[in-house]
Amino acid sequence: DPDSIPQGEEREEPNEQDETQQGEAPQSTPQTKLPENWLLKALWILLGLVLAALFGIWLRRRRILQHREEQFSDPDAGTGIAWLFYDAVCMLEYLGIARKGGSTDVVCKAAREQLGEAYADSCRSAALLNQEALFSSHALNEEYRNAVAEFRQKTLALLREKKPWHKRLWLKWIRCVY
Repeated sequence: DPDSIPQGEEREEPNEQDETQQGEAPQSTPQTKLPENWLLKALWILLGLVLAALFGIWLRRRRILQHREEQFSDPDAGTGIAWLFYDAVCMLEYLGIARKGGSTDVVCKAAREQLGEAYADSCRSAALLNQEALFSSHALNEEYRNAVAEFRQKTLALLREKKPWHKRLWLKWIRCVY
């Protein structure tokens, strides 16, 4: 009986080599077989890379904002005022008001035209405090720093209000403006 195998012996299964010898031509290119779940593995790797990139962006933003906060809260109020005003002027550039190498008066005049009288007055006050911080030898107090910080917060609120959501995401996470 061909199906019966004597005890202790194993039946030999025909292998692929035997089949190709029986009349089939061997294939010229070996086939590489992908694992069954290759797509799932690729998606997990892609997800890991995306998460690593997002973590890197978050870490970079955190470091930049911490450094900026250290500048704003410098023990010398004059230095803090100068950094706060500089940051506000940088935000104004994203609102379309550029210094173009000019003085802060140029910025305040452009702010008057584009953002209104009340904002321009606070810009002028902050610009005067900045000039005093940069060019005066006497120490400035925390009240002045708070006034310039308030101007910076107004500028930030305008930036958030006037920019569409996708540009706000870019400014917040990539440019680290706020």
